[in-house]
Amino acid sequence: MPRSSAGHRTAEGPYKRLKDLILRNHYQPGMHLKVADLADELGVSTTPVREALNRLVVERLIDGAPGLGFFARQPSELEIRNLYDMNQWYLGLGLAEAEKSTAVSDSTRIGALASSLDGLTPGDPQSEEAVANATGEFALLVAEQARNSEIFRAVSNINDRLYYVRVCEYRLLPDTVSALQTMFRQFQARQLDDLRQSLKAYHEARAAALPDLIRELTR
Repeated sequence: MPRSSAGHRTAEGPYKRLKDLILRNHYQPGMHLKVADLADELGVSTTPVREALNRLVVERLIDGAPGLGFFARQPSELEIRNLYDMNQWYLGLGLAEAEKSTAVSDSTRIGALASSLDGLTPGDPQSEEAVANATGEFALLVAEQARNSEIFRAVSNINDRLYYVRVCEYRLLPDTVSALQTMFRQFQARQLDDLRQSLKAYHEARAAALPDLIRELTR
């Protein structure tokens, strides 16, 4: 039976709140996410919390073990490396389609992304989140060029799974903001071959830093 709109809103609230906490690494990797405790924390019943946790398992944002429950997860070095590879591949598909189009790049969105990186302060949590958000929004903008909803959904999920990794990238890689700004300019100017090379260099630099990123993720 379809869920009522009121029931859907009730279930959606705990899901969004839990997902936001998980993306920001609120729960330590390996921590047992007890349904009753989370329901108390969020001020809701256990049913929408259990539904939210099951959705987050499907999205690979947490782990679930039958008979044991739910756990905050720590992505492995191999998983992050694979996500980098997948992200570069999907964005390459978006660029391939963009090359066939004569449409003008969305200067308003690119301008907003560039502005969001102005005046950042290393070590400031809001600055770290601004970088992670801008990186994800740019990935979605490139993915949109493919005009393929499956590619868009895949990149959206990669954004979620790499969110806190990107926070750590900003902490460890001093050229993160300048690399993003360069790619923004290349996309806006439709210098797509240059952008393809910049994306390759961007992902390779992060893959090379993975041992340090893993240590930062578990700090």
